[in-house]
Amino acid sequence: MKRHWRVTGLALAFLLAGCAAQVAAPRDAEPSPSASAKPSATNATTDVLYIQGSGSGADARIAVIDARTGTVVRELPNGVLSRDRSQLYTTETMKGGTQTQIRVLELASGRETRSFTIDGYFHTLFDYYAPVGPAGDGSWLVLTGDPIKLDDKYVTRYAVVNTLTGAASSLELRGDWPYEFVAVSPDGKRIYFTDLSASSQPVGIRGFDLTTRTLAPAPVAGSAWNKWQAGGWRSGIVTSADGRWSYSVNTGTEEPSFILALDAVNDRAQRIELPADQSAGFEKAMLWSLVPSNDGKILYAVNPAIGAIDEIAVPAMTVRRTAHLPVSRADSGALAALRQAVFPV
Repeated sequence: MKRHWRVTGLALAFLLAGCAAQVAAPRDAEPSPSASAKPSATNATTDVLYIQGSGSGADARIAVIDARTGTVVRELPNGVLSRDRSQLYTTETMKGGTQTQIRVLELASGRETRSFTIDGYFHTLFDYYAPVGPAGDGSWLVLTGDPIKLDDKYVTRYAVVNTLTGAASSLELRGDWPYEFVAVSPDGKRIYFTDLSASSQPVGIRGFDLTTRTLAPAPVAGSAWNKWQAGGWRSGIVTSADGRWSYSVNTGTEEPSFILALDAVNDRAQRIELPADQSAGFEKAMLWSLVPSNDGKILYAVNPAIGAIDEIAVPAMTVRRTAHLPVSRADSGALAALRQAVFPV
């Protein structure tokens, strides 16, 4: 079941990518039945679905499917999207795992536009199966190495890469549980992690200064919540256009769900409490989506699995209004159809 939901969520993310491309280049009016069926140049590039298959983050492939015929047009390597969903960042291990090549592909064509190489073994980042694209204002790509346990401590490695110059800064953290990536400051000088160590309960977010190479001794003010190592989840992660704010829906077993807003400029955090009846277990909690308005003043939180829609006033950091949609207990809606399409039964 978890694997089904995982692929559904990833597929939806890339469906949005296809929709975004179509909005950017709207196609002509639909032809009459007697018109030629030959697609126009615009249709050929925008009427596609991007479906990310199952498998590990490094091994999965992205299938580009013609939405009108169902034909697989081509496959792309696994990766993460740029903020405008026009580019795909992928990684490839080189020289026996001592270096990593970062390739930037044009999503619409699959053509490589540029590449750069950094030292160390890293790959694109997935947060609870959701791909994490360039952070901050889009200038910083965060990569990770697989956590390993060494001398009873978990070693977690990350790299922050400038998407324009290819310059990279890597770091290594040790603790009794892996550190989870949260956000990067707009200037790329600070990276934030969730500290899940037993000595850090309730859980908080800590900043790592890439200039001084030090981890803050205390959590960011306002970031604490009752998340245990396997008893809480972050989902629906988005950042503001300027990279200052990072938003995520936090769901735990000890308290109602809430949105955590992290200010990566002023090093502070604030909670936006969601209605108490919107709590959910792991599978449903992972289907939260956060969508900011064009002007950044409104944040919409949507979860089709529990039928919840919330409108958040960003300046006030409060839920302005909420609505409920009926949920089919038989799970026969669009999500179920997509799951069956990806995993035929």
